[in-house]
Formats: sequence, structure tokens, C-alpha cells
Amino acid sequence: LLWECTSQWDEDAYSVDGVELADLDKGDALASLPLDFLLLQVANSLAVADLPRESLSQLLSILHRLAQHSNATAAAIVTTQGLIANVFQRFLLTPIPPTDETPPPNPAALRFLCTLAAASRENATALVDPADSLLRYITSLPSSSPHPVSLATQLLAGTLRLYATFAAYGIYANIA
Repeated sequence: LLWECTSQWDEDAYSVDGVELADLDKGDALASLPLDFLLLQVANSLAVADLPRESLSQLLSILHRLAQHSNATAAAIVTTQGLIANVFQRFLLTPIPPTDETPPPNPAALRFLCTLAAASRENATALVDPADSLLRYITSLPSSSPHPVSLATQLLAGTLRLYATFAAYGIYANIA
């Protein structure tokens, strides 16, 4: 229900970048959510990962829509204990080479991280250390990646977008 009411309510909002969407929240539905409780529950659910893949992807979609809502909400996401680490672990730091038992990396997680980083310099700075683990997606060409070429290309492009966002703040400007 939360997924349907946040990220699926207005699917066009997913493609909007760089703008707070709080003004589109008629009736302040998203602003009324108990973020502290909700974000801790999402962090715990991602840590345990005892949910189907589709449910985990829906949680990522909810987080992304919340991050788009306002810069304050994005900051709350970044500062929630363990949430960012669990997003990296669950959606991006999958084993190499891939196995049949583990899902492939999810490029939507990179878009979510870009949204967080674009919200403020403080968020971007908080994401720098965990983002170093993403450099594995730019060390080889998509054609030589252990992932399918289309997925490897999305991971490469998403990682470069994240580092370009860091560079906009002067963070890691020498790498981007």
C-alpha cells in the first residue's frame, strides 16, 4: 500500500530530477509519514532481505520517491542508521562473478543515490566513502563485464552520473 501511494501514485514524478516535489504533495500525505520510524523499518528490512526481490525493489522505489520529496527528507534518509549501507549491500554490491542465487545489481539504486547527492553537499559528502565501492563498475568496459552488456552499461553510466554529481560540489572532481 505504501508503495502504491508513494512511488506509483504519480509515475511521472520518477523521471523528475533536481527539483523538490513537496509542492505536488496535495494534502501533505508524504510529509505526514513518521519518517524516523519508517526509515528504520526500511533499513531493517533491507538488512534482513527476507523479502521477495519485487518487495525489495518496491522499498527502493519508495525511498527514491521520498528522497525526491524534499531536501530535508533526503537528509533524513542519508542520516538513518544503516540505511545507505544496506542499499549498497542489497542492490549494488552483488558478488562478482554473479551467481544464480543472487540478484544482479539494480541501476535504480544508482539513480536513488544521485538524487540523494544532488539534494545537498552534506548528503554528497556522506555518500563519498561508500561510493568508492562502485568504482568496480567503471574499471572495465561493458563488453568485458561479468554482467549482461545492457546492465553493465547502465551501471557504468549511473556510477559516472553519481561521480559527476559529487564533482558539482567539488568533491572527487579529480575523478569525475
